[in-house]
Amino acid sequence: MKFEAPAPNVVPLGHRENEGRVHYLPILGSALVLRSLFALSVARGDPRVWFFNQASEYGCLAQSLLSGHGYASPFCGSTGPSAFLAPGYPLLVAAAFRLFGAYSMQAAAALISLQVLVGILIVLTVMLLAKRLLGTTAANLAGVLCAISPPAVCLPILFWETSLSMLLLTGIILLALRCANRPSNWRWLGFGAYCAVAMFVNPSLLLTFAAVFIWMIWQTGISRLRGPALALLTWCMIFSIWPIRNAYRLHAFVPLRTNLGYELWQGNRPGSDGTFTVALHPNKNNNEFVHYAHLGEAAYMQEKSELAIEAIKADKSRFVRLSLERFRKFWINSADSKSSSLLAMNILFTSLMSAVGLGLLFLRRNPVAWLLAIPFAILPAPYYLTHADFRFRLLLDPLAILLTAYVFKELSGRVRSHLRAKARGSVVATQLPART
Repeated sequence: MKFEAPAPNVVPLGHRENEGRVHYLPILGSALVLRSLFALSVARGDPRVWFFNQASEYGCLAQSLLSGHGYASPFCGSTGPSAFLAPGYPLLVAAAFRLFGAYSMQAAAALISLQVLVGILIVLTVMLLAKRLLGTTAANLAGVLCAISPPAVCLPILFWETSLSMLLLTGIILLALRCANRPSNWRWLGFGAYCAVAMFVNPSLLLTFAAVFIWMIWQTGISRLRGPALALLTWCMIFSIWPIRNAYRLHAFVPLRTNLGYELWQGNRPGSDGTFTVALHPNKNNNEFVHYAHLGEAAYMQEKSELAIEAIKADKSRFVRLSLERFRKFWINSADSKSSSLLAMNILFTSLMSAVGLGLLFLRRNPVAWLLAIPFAILPAPYYLTHADFRFRLLLDPLAILLTAYVFKELSGRVRSHLRAKARGSVVATQLPART
C-alpha cells in the first residue's frame, strides 16, 4: 500500500525519519486482540442488560423506526417525532435489531464487534497521520500508544456513538492535510460529503469541522474558492435533509438537535454541581417523562433552555465557577469516581503531553499547529457551559496520542544529539596531545 508524502505547502511537524517501515499488521493485530479480549471478558454471560441500558434512547429510537413510527420516542412510550439525538448511530442500532432481533445478545455482539472494528480504523488513521507528519519511527510509536491506550481498549463496550465520532474527528485531520496538499475539486467534494455524513452521527462536531474548513482555505489560498464552494455546497445539500425533516415533523427550526437547552439546564439548574444528573433524565425520572410527553419534545426542550438561562442570569458568578470546574474536569479528571484510576491518569498524561506538543509546534511556527489545535480549542467549548463527561474527552484521545508521540520523538532526538555531541567531545579530548 502506497501512502502519499506531504507536499511542501504543509510543513511536517519536525525532521521526518524515514528509515525502516511502519509495522501496520503487528500493531493493528495487537489492537484487535486487546479490544476483543477486553470485550469478551466483560461480556461473559448475557451483555444485553448492561450494554443497552447505558443509553436506552438509542434502543428506543431504533425500535420506533422498526415498528413503522418513524424517528420518534427516544424515551420509549409513544411521545412523537424526535430530534433529541442525531440519526446516524440509531440507524445502525436499528439495522442490528432488524438482523439479529431487538435487544438480543446477537445484536449487542454485532454492535460491540462493529465498534472494535472502528477502534482498529482509529489506530490506522493515527498511524497514517504520524507517518505523514513525523516519519516511520513516530508512526510505529503512535500506533503502539493508540493500540494499548486504556480508554480506547474499553471504548467498544460503550453503547454510544463515541467510537464513530472519534474516528470521524481523527479522519477529518488526515483528510484536511491531503486536501490541502493536493487540492482538487473531487477532494473538496469528498470533504464536503464527509462533513455532512459526520454531522448525522454527531452534530457537536460542526464547529470543529467548520474551523478545519477555514484552515484548509487559508492553506490553499483564498484565490482558489471554487473547490471550497463545492465542498460547502455539498455539505449543506446533504445535511439539509435533517433540519428540513425536523421543521416538517417537529414544526420548529432545529438545525442540529433539540437537546442543547436540556444539557444546559442539567449543568446549571439550581442545585446542580455542574455535572449531569441521571436521576433527572426522562428515561429515568417518571415525572420528567410525563412532563416531556405532555409538552412535546420541542416545547419541553425550550422550557429547559429558558430555565437554564434564568438560573445563569440569577447567579452569574456561580455559572463562571461551575464552568471553570467543568474545564478542569474535562482536561484533568474527566473520569468519574466510579471509573478506573488508570483511565483518569491516562487522560491527565495525554492532556499534558498535548499541551506540550502544541506549545512546541507554535514556538516553531509550524502551520500544522493550527490544524491540530483546532479540535482541542473548539470541541470542548460547549461542554464547559453544559457538563463535561468522560466520553466527550475521549474524542480527542487519538490526536492527544499523536502529539504525545511527537513530544517523545523530540525528547529522544535531543537526547541522541546530546549523547553524540558528548561522544564527539570525548573523541577529540583523547586525540589531543598531553601537555608536558
